[in-house]
Amino acid sequence: MPKLFTADFLRLTSGQFLHAFGFSAMPLLPVYLGWLGASREEIGQIMASAAVGGLLCRPLVGWALDRFGRRRVLILGSAMSMVALLMIGFIDRVGPLAYAARFVFGVGEGALFTGYFAFASDIIPEKRRTEGLAIFGIFGLIPIAINPVLGGLGFEAAELRYYFPLLAVLLFASILVIWPLRERLTAAERPPFVVARVLGALADRALWPVWFATSVFAVLVSVFMTFATVTAEARGIESPALFWLTYGVGA
Repeated sequence: MPKLFTADFLRLTSGQFLHAFGFSAMPLLPVYLGWLGASREEIGQIMASAAVGGLLCRPLVGWALDRFGRRRVLILGSAMSMVALLMIGFIDRVGPLAYAARFVFGVGEGALFTGYFAFASDIIPEKRRTEGLAIFGIFGLIPIAINPVLGGLGFEAAELRYYFPLLAVLLFASILVIWPLRERLTAAERPPFVVARVLGALADRALWPVWFATSVFAVLVSVFMTFATVTAEARGIESPALFWLTYGVGA
């Protein structure tokens, strides 16, 4: 049986673990936006800006992963997410900066989620790929269990803006962790990114149930992550961030 826990696998897993602290802090942002006076509609629109950025960048990310390699895309995505977290530290009212920060964060995370799992698929031996990706994914979920709790217990709503720039340090650390990694496949060995092939997959009737189920799942996750914490707070739960501990443990 080929070895799974290689030095490269552990390094990539550690990088993803550190990166996930930035993503998993986002359930706290609606709490801060609510303190600034944002309505539920405005909170939804601001949080959705990340999805818009992610959707727009994904085709480019797919091309870049094959053209420039996984490592470069991960470094660039991490840098963009760092910038977005720092931008949140300057948000003092509901306005364009909040939308811009979430949009930039969505672009960065779009590159990171796609890039990390693409790189993991290259590193994990084919015979252990399902097992390896499951273990790899766990380390992206652990911060969801602990990060909102740490932020929720250590900061008042008015101070949450200062929590996100602190997490940018972890994003920088993730860059340092993955920096020594080298590509497993050369550009010539990777299948070319062809738009017609992607569109063909979307038109394949056998895959329609997958696209439908994924879309429904994504909507439910987005609504849950956007409004769970603020709803818990509005209903008088003393420590709404602890809600995410049960979510993360379950996942």
